[in-house]
Amino acid sequence: MKFNWNLSTPKKESSPIRLVVHHRNKIYNKNIGITIPTKQWKVPKRGPQYCTDTKVAERMRKIDLYLHTHLDDHSTEEDIRKVLSGIVAGRAEMPVEAPEAPVPFWGFYDEYAARERPAKRQHVSTNKIIGEIMGRRDNWDDLTADWFGRLVEGFNSRDYSENYKSSMITKLKSCLQEALDKGLHHNTAFLAIKKTFMPSDSVYLTEEEIERLWALKLPNKHDGEVRDLFLIGYYCAARFGDYSRLEQSMIRDGIIHLTSRKTGMESLIPCSPRVEKMLKRNGGRSPQMSQVELNRGIKRVCMFAGINQPVTTVIVKGGKQVRTTQPKWKLISSHCARRSLATNLVLQGLPERSVMLLTGHKHESSFATYVRLTKEENANILKGNPLFK
Repeated sequence: MKFNWNLSTPKKESSPIRLVVHHRNKIYNKNIGITIPTKQWKVPKRGPQYCTDTKVAERMRKIDLYLHTHLDDHSTEEDIRKVLSGIVAGRAEMPVEAPEAPVPFWGFYDEYAARERPAKRQHVSTNKIIGEIMGRRDNWDDLTADWFGRLVEGFNSRDYSENYKSSMITKLKSCLQEALDKGLHHNTAFLAIKKTFMPSDSVYLTEEEIERLWALKLPNKHDGEVRDLFLIGYYCAARFGDYSRLEQSMIRDGIIHLTSRKTGMESLIPCSPRVEKMLKRNGGRSPQMSQVELNRGIKRVCMFAGINQPVTTVIVKGGKQVRTTQPKWKLISSHCARRSLATNLVLQGLPERSVMLLTGHKHESSFATYVRLTKEENANILKGNPLFK
């Protein structure tokens, strides 16, 4: 969810101020009942638009605080319209008072990281690590390019991988962007910090290995639930937060209707008979366990299945390349389920666009990180192209 401000009639001498709410590909507009001379409205090249009149700017800031307190990515359309209808220009105060003193960086970041959301644990961990490396004395204007450079040096001293470093910086930038949108600071140095994600050597399971898991006789009920949850993830091509909450009621006319907690988008997935069978033997829903528990258990299950061929991976840690060779089962995780189906469908010759509709990817560049084709596999696919016949 994102909140912006603009003018309804910017080309006239005066204009009402308009609040714009972006949520799940929908836009909601709300005139807040305040009209100002257009010369008091600034539209910078970077950063949010703002009003130079201090009383109006303070009013807008209180509305911002009110919105961020009462709405989030999980709000419904009814929630949004109800909150927007409560914004009345004649009211002297919003239900949430603006702070008397400027909000400091660490005070805001602590609150931001602790919010309830699917990725709360990762945000809290990132906040803790950055605090340990940089100390907790900095304020908004201290967050310069040099500050970010020292932060990366601190990451390198801990031998963090490039992707983990980039993930933490991305979470920090999202916090800084929200604070910028709220008018809590005007430091835009963070906008120039670029992502440094490296291509991953993450593995996938072949169709033969998936069949081996399906047919595997396991020694206890828990291992069976681990196997079932992983295979439900495979046949749904979904993220753990989505396939772990699958229920029989989400299947209608042979189609799984699964709404992503991350994007809010609904995916329509043909329901494999195996999925219905696994749901039935687990009480009508996906087996219940944490992602950590699944990551630990699926390695053990894959080891039982003999998925142990040696795999060499190369990652960048602490700014240096590290090459390791280990049995394949040690590299399997909950997200491998989603990656495996995407790769296997491409290997079968299904158009990438069709697979992207299944996985919910919007951009080919993002989808490309999921497909794990070797040069030999890619060559075999191209052999079927008329250009090579």
